[in-house]
Amino acid sequence: MKKTPVLPFPAALFALIAAQAVFATAYVGHERTIYFWDHAMYFGMAKSFYETWTQDAGAAWTALQNSFGENYNYIFTLPALLTFSVFGVSRSVFILTNFFVFFVAYECALGLFLARAIGIPKQTAFILSFVTSSLIPPLWLPLLEGYPDNGAAACITLAAALGWAGPFADKFVKRAIGVGLSLAGAVILRRHFAYPAEALLLTLGCLTLWDIIRTTENRWRLFLRATVYYGICGIALAGLLGIIAPAFIMNALTIDYNALYQSYRRPPELFLAFILGGFGSGLLLAACGGFVFLARLKETGKRAGIFVSLFLLFWFLLWSIGPDQMGHHYMLHCLPLAISAGLAGWYVFYTNRPDPVKNGVSVGLLLLLTANSAWALWLSPTGVWPNDNGQPGLMSAARPPVVRSDLDQWAKLTDYLARTTKPDDRIMVVGSSFVFNQDIFHTLYMDNPASAGMMFRFPKSPEIDHEEPAPLDVFASSTVYIVPTPTQYHLDPSGQRVVTAAAKEFPPPPERENLFTLDDTVFHLENGTVAKIWRRKVWTPASLRPALAQIRWDAAADPQFNQDWVAIGMPLRTQIFSTPEKVSFVSGLFDPMHPAMKLFFDRPLASGDGRLAFVVTGNCPEPKFHLSIVTADGHEESSKKFAPVVVPGELFQPFSVADMPDGDHFLELSVAVPAAAFCHAELRDLRVEKN
Repeated sequence: MKKTPVLPFPAALFALIAAQAVFATAYVGHERTIYFWDHAMYFGMAKSFYETWTQDAGAAWTALQNSFGENYNYIFTLPALLTFSVFGVSRSVFILTNFFVFFVAYECALGLFLARAIGIPKQTAFILSFVTSSLIPPLWLPLLEGYPDNGAAACITLAAALGWAGPFADKFVKRAIGVGLSLAGAVILRRHFAYPAEALLLTLGCLTLWDIIRTTENRWRLFLRATVYYGICGIALAGLLGIIAPAFIMNALTIDYNALYQSYRRPPELFLAFILGGFGSGLLLAACGGFVFLARLKETGKRAGIFVSLFLLFWFLLWSIGPDQMGHHYMLHCLPLAISAGLAGWYVFYTNRPDPVKNGVSVGLLLLLTANSAWALWLSPTGVWPNDNGQPGLMSAARPPVVRSDLDQWAKLTDYLARTTKPDDRIMVVGSSFVFNQDIFHTLYMDNPASAGMMFRFPKSPEIDHEEPAPLDVFASSTVYIVPTPTQYHLDPSGQRVVTAAAKEFPPPPERENLFTLDDTVFHLENGTVAKIWRRKVWTPASLRPALAQIRWDAAADPQFNQDWVAIGMPLRTQIFSTPEKVSFVSGLFDPMHPAMKLFFDRPLASGDGRLAFVVTGNCPEPKFHLSIVTADGHEESSKKFAPVVVPGELFQPFSVADMPDGDHFLELSVAVPAAAFCHAELRDLRVEKN
């Protein structure tokens, strides 16, 4: 009988990688969208680091070292240095680089895991790895969105493969070091992979403990060996982190991330629904069925099933207790590995006992899973937003190449703002969703060098509770407001009350409606969102104070963002904080186009003599100050101009408030700097005292 030819392993592997690369290229090429937030950030970081590297390699090396103390480091950009040099700087090149380096590395690590955990030939395991990875749509989404997280997933998977033999096999010291270094690599690449790293160590530890319990002899010796093994894992993990990213360890020990990211958290049941919706019950059931066959047909399959179950359980518990955030990139932690192992079980089923019915079932399932992947990543006419996988169903959540229908409206909106605002205008973006947010304006203006200066007109609008203050400064200092209907959120509205607080000011309430005018031109965006433009006249204390009070009431009450002073004239950026003792800190960032800041003390002044006290610091040369006493209707009763003798230096400026039984007096302080370049000025220990 003539033997059916089989494609050689290298050719088969090359064909699979080539097909995946063609798909990734086609996906990115078919998108017609606006990239923003994280979807633009990683490519932007790679582009920026490449520009630094081409200009000064020493400065790039310093920037890389310094980045390990930040929330995001530059290590994932290193492969792009070569590809940008050869093929040019583009998003497609960046994503293909991530594919060939990080995604393929994940698939190779997965092949090694499947070979060791299931006990199938290594070449077969590698082919299965590439095939099953092609059938898991959520595995692809972070790559296609521009995230480098597949590299961290590769490190976790490699650690699982290296740690599979446990502490009782040969060369346990080398393998323990390999496990620790792999886990550290995952955390260095993407810090949220600390959670699956913990879960993996717990899982491997439980399997080891179970092996010791089932052993009748030398339990104590085995326990000591296991203790040494996992101790070496921990030392390697902590050692590499300590050498490369010591600030990460310090932050992990001192920062309450649960409080910091409170607005992002979701109840565990919602995160579970997000997982079910993303993968689809059909894919998950197929993986579960594969584990059933593994457990029945191979002894190693039972252990693999226990491993996956424990890994998923520990990860879900740790993630739910910890960040409990939703996002496609978080599902790379362990779920794709588990699903690939389950799908590999069908290969064992297929090859165990040749049977036409079994073969038909296996081939039919492969076709259905291929159709599911094709539907989710290409054929579906509509898709879900990144933080919404829709309702759980049979199919994986659809996310074909993103094609926005409102690109022309965005072009008209950005052009309209450029034509109808002036350099001294401040424009507030009231809303934050995947349809409408400030970063979209940033992307559209910065993509065109001629319009890049427009972003100086946009002060940063707070978007997330507990990370940012109530929008007091940006609301009070803006003269133009872009307001969408309905109000736009990308998290639960209860975690974006800083957005709600500003949105509730529009349309303005009757007592302030004479201060605002509404433009006739409106813009129709995605999901039925309508954007309108409001413009403000000059504030008076009588109109400003109730608005500030309402915003404080509607925004999340967070003591770390208390402020008694509010910027009613903003330079490039401000930061204001007041202690319970009524002592404030104010900082401002200035440049030649934005050389002034005006502050409003949001408390009526007591009659009589008083004084303003503060310490001037910063690097702005010769700052000048203008202190004014104004009435509730905005009339200036008195004013005084002064400048510090030296910087830093403490200032005491007296003032007098007349007895005014029919109204209140308020304090305004203006800061002007002769900024020839960027500079910052700080007012420390700012306080209003009785003289």
